[in-house]
Amino acid sequence: MKLKAEIPTEILKTFFEMASWASDDVEFKITENGISFLQITPCKTEMIESTIYPFNCSSYTLDEDFNICLYLPPLVNALNMIPQDNSVDLNIDRFGIELSSKHLAHSQGLSEERPPITNSPPDEFKADVKCTARYLQDLLKRIPTKLLTLKTKGRLLYVELIGEMADKRQTLPTTVLTTELKTTDNTTVTSSFETEPLYRFVKRLPVWADTILHLGDNYPLLIETPLHEIIVKYYRAPHNEGGS
Repeated sequence: MKLKAEIPTEILKTFFEMASWASDDVEFKITENGISFLQITPCKTEMIESTIYPFNCSSYTLDEDFNICLYLPPLVNALNMIPQDNSVDLNIDRFGIELSSKHLAHSQGLSEERPPITNSPPDEFKADVKCTARYLQDLLKRIPTKLLTLKTKGRLLYVELIGEMADKRQTLPTTVLTTELKTTDNTTVTSSFETEPLYRFVKRLPVWADTILHLGDNYPLLIETPLHEIIVKYYRAPHNEGGS
């Protein structure tokens, strides 16, 4: 098992930062199709995944598919010391991982491997909503309630507040966005979510990032964000009356 790749620093740094969102020790799957991770929170209500594809790399050589577990904080710290407009040589084998550039060399061993993680939810989304990360950050930051409902009516998205600090089911008048429906009918799509976990994730995104919210009817929310040529996907389970 051996991987040799040359990857732009900003891509690898963003990839590792997002991978450490739920845990410092992260399982990676390395194949001819790229380097990927899928992280699930202990409560199993949130999930994040991303992939560095070979076409994101200046070079990518792999002798066989394998999985590894890495402790990420030292790797992120090392990448912070490399100028973002540079590339880094990445070498991984059964002994560990090595990052090297003209500015820095860093190596460390592998962490204990974990059981394989299940796949992400199937695509059963009915509507896509495009907005910026800044818009989501500003919106979620000023929502006073623990719960919110995302609802599409026709080609519009509405955000309703649920809870003691809402006036019953208050609709925010400034949160109407154009929506792309994935179905030919005008079926209303409605799902409720806890506000704080959504805000905790979106505030990690750069304000300049564009996002797509994929919505289903009482279905997990997918926030898809392109960052430095890679796609980060965050899933949040809907809130049910019996629990989150």
